[in-house]
Amino acid sequence: MMFGQTVITGCTPCNSSMTLEVRTDSDPNENSWAILDLNNIVVQTGPAVPYPANSTITESICVPVGCYRFMMLDNGNNGIVGGGYILREQVGTQRRIIDSWDNGAFGNTSSIGNNLGFCLPISGNGLIAAHRDKEDWLANDVIIASARPDVSAQWGMGDQTDDGYQFWFFDPHGLFSRRIFRSHALSGGLGPANAVRATKLALSSMVAPSLPFNTLLNARVRSRVNGVNSEWGEASRFRLLAAPPACPTTRLNNTVGDIHYSCGVARSFGGSERIHCFPVAGANLYQFEFVQAGNAYARTITSTTASRLLNWVTVQPLCGMFTYNVRVRASMDNGVTYCPYGAVCQVTISNTEVGCTPVGPMVEGDHRMLVENAADHLSLALFPNPNNGHQLNVRLDEPVDGDKILFFVIFDMFGKRVLQGQLPIASGEVNSIIELNGALSTGLYVVNVTSGDRTMQQRLVIE
Repeated sequence: MMFGQTVITGCTPCNSSMTLEVRTDSDPNENSWAILDLNNIVVQTGPAVPYPANSTITESICVPVGCYRFMMLDNGNNGIVGGGYILREQVGTQRRIIDSWDNGAFGNTSSIGNNLGFCLPISGNGLIAAHRDKEDWLANDVIIASARPDVSAQWGMGDQTDDGYQFWFFDPHGLFSRRIFRSHALSGGLGPANAVRATKLALSSMVAPSLPFNTLLNARVRSRVNGVNSEWGEASRFRLLAAPPACPTTRLNNTVGDIHYSCGVARSFGGSERIHCFPVAGANLYQFEFVQAGNAYARTITSTTASRLLNWVTVQPLCGMFTYNVRVRASMDNGVTYCPYGAVCQVTISNTEVGCTPVGPMVEGDHRMLVENAADHLSLALFPNPNNGHQLNVRLDEPVDGDKILFFVIFDMFGKRVLQGQLPIASGEVNSIIELNGALSTGLYVVNVTSGDRTMQQRLVIE
């Protein structure tokens, strides 16, 4: 069955939006999709014209707030060979509702397991960061949901059987669906007995039906307080392996609150700052890949530990501040062979080193050409540094002639002047405060202080 673009008339005006990302195969004219309400009434369909072959397309879908079913169809009865799709809620970070990317061999219909639906808007419930999109689960593992304050507050209060977390594992192609609830009243063999025990689910506890092996599933979580469920949260990719992988994957540490958290962070190059991946048992070498496709930059560099110092000599990161896609893979034989790369994380890196990789042609006066004078660098003190973006203390460690006027200029890493002003001199000393008032976003800056024909320079980090 094929659909043309259709919107049911007379319905509530569109007030909720989604995006559908599709990676097609060589026969995209066989594919169509439909959004239906839970009474199986078609609300919207597509595409209006066939998608191009072997391409990635993003569609915007607008529907009323409510509950729906999604169907991806293929007239050739072989799905999207080598392709797939992701349906997202189009708010903020575009949280996933269904993820069947690179998982397109579904026959003629792909839909949430057992034709169950989804409701908009989705909630903020989900798995802890280290457990999201993990595709190497083993049968004796324990999966953990992010704790919700309203659920934790019910610990020891009243009926303990109606507060906790429900986990949902489903096949995007409609072949499997399993929901299981963990309450404050049940340990599931896990401890200790406390307000977050219900966030933990032993995969082995799902017996009838048990989770299928080696099959891509989606995992979602919702919280329950006094018997009332929240909406389901974002979908994460999940795969249970029948046996431990011979060569496991790793990625940058994405556990929020962990001392080695490295996914989505901002770092400065050339000093002692690092990024960290999850250690792999038995690994003796890790390879970190940095890619900035917009400026044709790519660099792989190794480390003997699960962290990488952001300080190397050849093919340094780009001059200025840029965001890189970073992947990591591990080796068990000192780099003779490597395991597959894990998931991508983004890291913003600021580089003002002399050996940074240029971005486009340099011209005289380009801020990247500034070379710090060691003596002047030391005479100018900025604190606190890193700074929270509110107040910056400025001090010169040497006397200044009282008849001179001192000016300051703050540049971002693209050489753009973002703040400037005058510094007062009192009895030949400069010890004053620059009111930043939140005007500078997170990142690396250069502060220049000028007195006559002399310019002093110091780096400033805003966190």
